[in-house]
Amino acid sequence: PNQLSGGQQQRVALARALVMEPKVLLYDEPLSNLDAKLRVQMRSEIRRIQQELGITSVYVTHDQDEAMVLSDQIVIMHKGRVQQTGSAIGIYRRPANRFVADFIGRANFLPVEVLARRGERWDIRLHDVTLTAPGADDVAAGEKAVLLVRPESLRLSATPPQAGDAALPATVMRTFYLGSLAEYEIELAGQRLTAVRHDPGEGDLYPAGANVYVQLLKDNVYLLSER
Repeated sequence: PNQLSGGQQQRVALARALVMEPKVLLYDEPLSNLDAKLRVQMRSEIRRIQQELGITSVYVTHDQDEAMVLSDQIVIMHKGRVQQTGSAIGIYRRPANRFVADFIGRANFLPVEVLARRGERWDIRLHDVTLTAPGADDVAAGEKAVLLVRPESLRLSATPPQAGDAALPATVMRTFYLGSLAEYEIELAGQRLTAVRHDPGEGDLYPAGANVYVQLLKDNVYLLSER
């Protein structure tokens, strides 16, 4: 047994549990001791087995990627209290509060002024630009709020956008090339933000110190109360 790799040991442990034909299977951070590549392989294997056998499974993890890949329903807990329950896409796109937004995925929070509600969206002011955004139920006009912007929802360009498209000037502070994506740390009105460009070409990379224009994908942002 001591000659088995970490992934093989996890497969044996899973088999020992499954042979008992349990009605509910509890996973308590089963992949925490594996390396990154093996974790990806094992979580796919666990999901495949769970779906084939149809066993109700409770999976406890601090790894947000594991939670989103493996689950039908996610329960976010903080200090013993349930913060939100829902699907991966619902929690990621429409978090109940700032804790959930910050816990699931990466997030930028921009302080904004809430002007008024217009149907399902809110009119907000971000620096000198007026935008509309969907928001949580506890948002109220005139109160402090923050705009949740995921890194992939920021678009950078070297030239000003066409007339009618709102954009904010920013400066690239650092650039990280990761193959399948480029990650930028930018400074916008004195605030540091993270932006991500997927599948970047060589011409898409901005060096540190470059002046850029930032646009927000308005349907991928979300307004949260600071309360």
